[in-house]
This record gives sequence, C-alpha cells and structure tokens, in this order.
Amino acid sequence: MSRKKEPDISASAAVGLLAGCAALLLGSASSGAADPPRLYDSGPARGAGFIRIANVSNGIVSITPAGRARIDISAQDALRVTHFEAITPGKIAASIRAGNQSRKLNVAIAANELVTVAIGVAVNGSIAMTVFRETPKDFNALRSSLALFGVDKTCANARLVADKNTVVIAGVAPGSLGRKTVNPVKATLAVFCASESRGLPAELGQLEAGERYSVLIFAAQGEARRVLALRDEMAVTRD
Repeated sequence: MSRKKEPDISASAAVGLLAGCAALLLGSASSGAADPPRLYDSGPARGAGFIRIANVSNGIVSITPAGRARIDISAQDALRVTHFEAITPGKIAASIRAGNQSRKLNVAIAANELVTVAIGVAVNGSIAMTVFRETPKDFNALRSSLALFGVDKTCANARLVADKNTVVIAGVAPGSLGRKTVNPVKATLAVFCASESRGLPAELGQLEAGERYSVLIFAAQGEARRVLALRDEMAVTRD
C-alpha cells in the first residue's frame, strides 16, 4: 500500500495489545513530516478508545466532527481507511457527507475498544454506515492477527481462505467480523461468500509477528463486490 507510513503497532511495546498501543502513542514521535488532520482530540495513553473510518463508497466521504474542520477521505485504496486514533472514551458526533447526501454519526466508544466505522452509499443513494467493535484480547507477540469484516450486506457466511483450501475465518455475517491469530507466514488469501466457488484475492504479502491486519469485503454503489486488505495502523498522539 502506497500511503505514507506513520509508526505502527510494535509487537514488543508491551505485554498486551492496548498497552503496546499506549507505549507507541507516547513514545513514537515521527520524523518531522506533517501529520494528517485528526478527527478528535487525542485520548489518554491508557484506557483510551480507538476509532477509524473506512470509506467503502466510490467517491470522497467527508467527515466533520463536532466543532472541527471537515476531513475528506479518499476512495483510493491506499487511503480508504484511516489510522486508528486514540480518544477519550465516551460519545462522539460528526456529520457525514457522500455525494449529495448527508447523515449524522453518533457512536459511543468504551475504554480499550477499537471501533471501525464503514461508510458507503446504498443502492438508493442514501449513506450506509456499519459500526464494527472489537475489544482485543488476543495479542501474541509471536503471531499475527487477521480479521474479516463483512461490510457487503449481500455476502452471507463470508470466509477467509488461505492457499486455496485452508479456512482461516468462517461464518462472518454481514455487519459482523471475525478475527483469528495465525502464524506470521506469507500466504495466498481469498474471501468467499456463502457457497461461491470463486473467491476474491486479499493481498497482504508476508505477515509480521505482533501485527494486526484487516480484510474488508464490500461493494461500492453500482460496482462489483471487492476486497481491501491492509495492516492496522495507529495515528500519532499529539499533546
């Protein structure tokens, strides 16, 4: 993925994933390049909630958090998904705009919770929003963590398959996700829906120990079903 990198979650930062995130956010000052605009104020280093936005439409999605400037999220694959931002747990609000449609976002985020908000455009032109929640408990510095997000409402019983016949994650319903820890290997991954015999490739390359990865299956308005695979990344906390 070609997006400019910011510091990643470190496998050795701490014993648990969220502790690792906290250590990273406190100690990983970057190289001096300008950071992207933030959706919300940075949260506490420990006990924070985390949020990211996934643009699963075929155009720009604009987010205007309460009291802040608008942020545009591209539909280019390398930029579709924002980095996780650490925020103070509680309720957050924003206005969403896609095309000529608008909608309010109101979501509560608990301490230590990772929230992914997928925003797209439905067939009738309205804004569709799906909220995915995780409270990670599976951190293992020697293994990788893979998740399959069922964004496409027409993809029933989704499954993530490695090397053509090894089922890694199965039974993911639309609007839900499945996550599993795996060995850090290079595998050929694909996503299948229901009883379909042909899957869609999910290209992640070599998995790294201690890292988390997300695979999203979605269909932008008027387009064929597709897959986006990426490594989960954290935005840099600023005082």
